[in-house]
Amino acid sequence: MGDVKKLEGRAMLCFPQGGEWFQGYFYYDEWSEEEEDGKQARTLGLFGVEVPVDDCVRCCHGGYREYKLTVIIYESQEEASMDVQKTGGDYCTIQLTDAAAVDAPGAYVHFETSSMLADESAVACIRQAFPSISAQCSNDLELQTCIVCIGHMFLGSSSTHFWSQFNKPSVTRSSVCMM
Repeated sequence: MGDVKKLEGRAMLCFPQGGEWFQGYFYYDEWSEEEEDGKQARTLGLFGVEVPVDDCVRCCHGGYREYKLTVIIYESQEEASMDVQKTGGDYCTIQLTDAAAVDAPGAYVHFETSSMLADESAVACIRQAFPSISAQCSNDLELQTCIVCIGHMFLGSSSTHFWSQFNKPSVTRSSVCMM
């Protein structure tokens, strides 16, 4: 199986009303000999699409949902996908589903919300950090129905190919909305 490599950083996730999908960013520091402080900021894209689950499992208030999470490596335009579960409603936790943990030994995903933006605060953050979402909405009232979750995230895998993509130059990290 090989050693599991885990990245640790901060993530910002935007959930539209209804929660059928989400978009986000994962920011982490990678060791770099070229940087003065030894760290180089990296950014990965995150996109989740809801996967239907049995009504017996799904919470009518959005407390439990499953998603196909795609991690996007911007520099190479490569992607890696995994099945995750979201629990806790709006103030959510995201981790691998039980089946995904069995099917992909060594894979690891964990996100824990530490702060949540709603209403006007969410609108300001979305306008700045999520231009593709902002462009799709005709007015701020639509954006006010979204929530933005910010928190600590771990992402890991034992797949050598998956991790080889993380050693390439990165998009510059933005401090937008990152509390």
